[in-house]
Amino acid sequence: SVYDQTDKKEIYSKNGDKILPLASLSKVMTVILALEKYILDDVIIVSKNSPEENKNNALILGEKWRVGDLAKFTLISSSNSGALTLAMNDKNFLSGMNQKAGGIGMKSSTFFNFTGLDLDKTKAGSYGRAMDANLMALYAIENYPEIFSSTIVPNIVFKSISGYVHSVKNTDIIANKVPNLLFSKTGFTTLAGGNLTVIFKNKAGHIIAITLLGSTIDGRFSDMEKLVEIANNL
Repeated sequence: SVYDQTDKKEIYSKNGDKILPLASLSKVMTVILALEKYILDDVIIVSKNSPEENKNNALILGEKWRVGDLAKFTLISSSNSGALTLAMNDKNFLSGMNQKAGGIGMKSSTFFNFTGLDLDKTKAGSYGRAMDANLMALYAIENYPEIFSSTIVPNIVFKSISGYVHSVKNTDIIANKVPNLLFSKTGFTTLAGGNLTVIFKNKAGHIIAITLLGSTIDGRFSDMEKLVEIANNL
């Protein structure tokens, strides 16, 4: 789905009505909800570690973080442990994610967990249309630009309040190739395949959101580069 936010219209869609697994695009909604609940300087303690975590950027149990920093870390490195920590201790968090989705027009979206990880071999952690993911990303960058604009950096170093240093690479390997990039988020699970959302400003100055769902782990990047090139010249 390619959506022109400036003109408020979808300009290209393929299989746009398909409801597909969102994978880690879900973390955008997890962070939105966390930012509604906390202020950026609130202190949060890592209480859970996801077994699927990449060991290079794993969080440490008991580690203290500023909420704003943990939100950025979670988005850029697609940290499952970060998402679990931001959502912890709130039994209404998941229902809040689904309510928010309905409120911003994500008509076909459902969240079953905070990370987007597959629940089992047949059920994904979240579902939606590509256009739903575009709407979610646009809402995020418009309402919390300080946090979500951090998703454009190729790599970044974080230091938690506990003093641990985390050097992370952006999971979007084409973040530095998209012109005037404003936002990006990846997703990948066995059921979802490769997902990617980007928002950028094209040559005409229009804000363009593009989401690919159900691609491959590498194909999502090459496909996105082609779509960005076309949309940049519109």
